[in-house]
Amino acid sequence: MAKPDAGPVEIELKLRLPPGSHAALEQVPALSAHPAERRREVTRYFDTRDRVLFANGFVLRVRVRGNRRIQTLKSAPSDGGVAPARGEWEWPVEHDEPDVALLASTPARKIATTLDGRLEAVFLTDIQRSTRQLALDGDTHVEVALDEGTIEAGAAREPVDELELELKSGTLGPLYRLAIELHESAPMWLAPESKSARGYRLSDGTAPRAPHAPKLRLDAAIRANEAFRAIVASGLDQILGNVAAAEAAEPEGIHQLRIGLRRVRSALVLFAPLLEPDPSALFARELKRLGQIFGARRDRDVFCLETLHDAARDLGTSWIDRLRPPAEACRAAANDPVQEALHGAGLTSLALGLAAWCEDGIAHPSHLGHKRMGRRLATVAPDLLDRMARKVAGRAKRADTPERLHGLRKSLKKLRYSTEFVAGLYGKKAMKRYRKRCEALQELLGTINDARVTPRLADEMLGARGTELAPAFAQLAAWSAGQERRALSQLEDALGKFRRTEPFW
Repeated sequence: MAKPDAGPVEIELKLRLPPGSHAALEQVPALSAHPAERRREVTRYFDTRDRVLFANGFVLRVRVRGNRRIQTLKSAPSDGGVAPARGEWEWPVEHDEPDVALLASTPARKIATTLDGRLEAVFLTDIQRSTRQLALDGDTHVEVALDEGTIEAGAAREPVDELELELKSGTLGPLYRLAIELHESAPMWLAPESKSARGYRLSDGTAPRAPHAPKLRLDAAIRANEAFRAIVASGLDQILGNVAAAEAAEPEGIHQLRIGLRRVRSALVLFAPLLEPDPSALFARELKRLGQIFGARRDRDVFCLETLHDAARDLGTSWIDRLRPPAEACRAAANDPVQEALHGAGLTSLALGLAAWCEDGIAHPSHLGHKRMGRRLATVAPDLLDRMARKVAGRAKRADTPERLHGLRKSLKKLRYSTEFVAGLYGKKAMKRYRKRCEALQELLGTINDARVTPRLADEMLGARGTELAPAFAQLAAWSAGQERRALSQLEDALGKFRRTEPFW
């Protein structure tokens, strides 16, 4: 687990709870056997009017707990996954406003000198907190906090109902096992967006962010089991980091969450020869199921926001615009399964199970599968990448039907993600050339796939109105066929360039 460069570290896992479920959760034996400390905490978060602290990855707050006041500075997470680590610095203070001078010993010292007289309270949280200290196996100590209350920014309010598991000492494995036990006992879902991030959104009226995949920087000496954990954590970070945007039905959030699912699937495929096949197959099956749910919504987003726009640009809007109302209705209906997937047991079970499996594989590489998982990644990566490349090459030779082209596209995506995972082990120039060829071929295959999917989606979306809108359907189908022909005319050249590109590994 990577940690911030300096200062104390907070490692925390957050789960969102349905309203009113706290009392039932406290009766779960894992919690009820331990005494709870209950208290009210009112916390004010401070920043400048132009949000200079937040823009630089810092959160500054003063918490009132009884007669005590505690000033805290937190930094952005240094890595992602299910239980991210972030820097945390705390001081007792006398007043409700922060003491800027205390930041001089933190990474925020460079901007601290600009804060005098500029800080203002941005929002507050008013929380009833119930905490328990649990001693788990392996000398691991975890603080379990149940929070219920509100985030308040002016007249705006947002409820808080969540469970936090903070690692105080020891390793993450027992913490994940505790989270799995609690998740089996009560409905909850991973929603790692912090109270501070929610508070800033509430105050500024902004939509949830849709983060892309974080950059992986694997050390040349990293072992395969450590690399596997880092790669999976990166994918989980992208998945969980887009939960809030997907909840808000933001198209880019759904898109990025789906990419995160694909990246984790690609990691399982890349390391498949070294992984225990049964758990790997279980995870792959659930990733595929969830991918289909988010994919159905993504396909409809693309149809409504991109395909119809491009077709109207090329053909004119008179008939194409008539397709929009039924298409938008079908798109909206596809959001219900997305929300069920976000708040159901499957996504959280997947993330917790993967995180626990990877963590167990650090202490015991053989628990992941082959003993070669304990070797350096640089030693095993060429064989793993060769296997991925051979599959793409084989499918490229037989890419003469729609189904085979689609299979080539899927294998090429997995190869591209895999090369990105291990790019840090190799020279940038060679990697960049290979990735450019991958992306060019993948883009063409994507255009062909979208063109073939468009008539099917249109037929599904039109439903009972299909006959009255048949002229519009005919125009769209002809336009899609033209897009496909143009892409197919360039395919052989792109395939040739890809075949002639030397693997960088």
